[in-house]
Amino acid sequence: MNGIATRPSLDATPASASTTPDTMRFDMPVDGMSCGSCAARIEKTLAARAGVGTAAVNFATARATLTFDPRRTNPSALADVVRGLGYRVPQQAVDREQARLARNDDVRALARRLVVAAALTSPLAILAMSHGTIAAFESTPMRWLQALLAAPVVFVLGAAFHRGAWKALRQRTADMNMLISVGTSTTYLSSLAALLAPDAFTVPGAHPALHFEAAAVIVTLVLLGRWLEARASARAGAAVLALAQLAPRTAHRLDGDVELDVPVDAITIGALVRVRPGESIPVDGIVVAGSATVDESMLTGESSPIEKAQGDAVHCGTRATNGTLVVRATSIGADSALGRIVRLVEDAQGSKAPIARVADAVARVFTPTVIGIAIVAGALWAAIGPDSAPSSMALLTFTSVLVVACPCALGLATPTAILVGTGRAAASGILFRGGDVLEARRAHRHRRAGQDRHDHAR
Repeated sequence: MNGIATRPSLDATPASASTTPDTMRFDMPVDGMSCGSCAARIEKTLAARAGVGTAAVNFATARATLTFDPRRTNPSALADVVRGLGYRVPQQAVDREQARLARNDDVRALARRLVVAAALTSPLAILAMSHGTIAAFESTPMRWLQALLAAPVVFVLGAAFHRGAWKALRQRTADMNMLISVGTSTTYLSSLAALLAPDAFTVPGAHPALHFEAAAVIVTLVLLGRWLEARASARAGAAVLALAQLAPRTAHRLDGDVELDVPVDAITIGALVRVRPGESIPVDGIVVAGSATVDESMLTGESSPIEKAQGDAVHCGTRATNGTLVVRATSIGADSALGRIVRLVEDAQGSKAPIARVADAVARVFTPTVIGIAIVAGALWAAIGPDSAPSSMALLTFTSVLVVACPCALGLATPTAILVGTGRAAASGILFRGGDVLEARRAHRHRRAGQDRHDHAR
């Protein structure tokens, strides 16, 4: 656990002082979200649950943070609500190192899919975008080659999008997977139909337009976006892990005259631990014997070591540069100063800036609205489009609207920016309480810049 205890997934903890004394806080990991609209849907459902005070679901951190009345509901029931929506809630806690390894595995898996998709899409785009300038590319074998190159990209490498769309359909909702799945599948299948029955899509004897490359390119671009997102999350998680790893994994516990090396998790309040020169202090506590200089730069920013002797307070993660100390533990693990800092950073990464809530509100209706616009646009082209190929133009218009709307920057950019920004700031010794502080700071800088320009103009 790297010296900082993490709570089980389905454990609740007392809420902050801003809530009522009977309110509990619950941090719940949520797997299976694909876009901001997923997070918005979970948040809305949890907030409507009896006994829930507040609910915030962050897509970038894959975490739901709730406050609830334990007399009216409980963490297991809330987890069941999320599972009922088709998402996964891990039964057991995962420590930060395991989470880091899992995130890195996700990044590598996405990178492999992206490389294969790009390798297939690149020659496909060259074939399709020649637009007749190279006569050989317009031959029937080459047109079938386009279909063969696009098929594994759309239906194999993009299988996760189709599964997500099917899950959303069963839940009678719509998310970004729906746009990607419907847009790419319709584009591919309509192009395949035009290849099999060209006379139905254009005048007899002419080659109908094919759009296999559009379906493959959109899958490749979405995979690129998912990879960038996963890499940003992994780097932000590494910043938190680096903080947690300042605490040692083991401690020298004193039982009378016997010294035992035990995991930090086995230390209890009031236990005595010995800290030798060059070692990090494993707990918050009071020095009961010995003296040493302690490097507290990770906590206070003070570059010069501080002299510590009997009766002085010391903190987890700080390092004894010389001398030996015997420390009586007063706070351990997540309750230590370092543990509270780590929790503060995690809370900041999981928080929402005010602008993110606006994006969430839009995300709830974004996908249904886009699908509705695509249907209307396709129907209009079928009714008033060119007589030579109304069905072709209608399909092209329908899929174009869906494809243009597919990239899911909506609802993702702000939480990812908060995730990365707070992580990098923490690695530099700067702590933010939440996304609202970052947004307020940005607004303040803009006001100062505007005032400076005004003063300069005068």
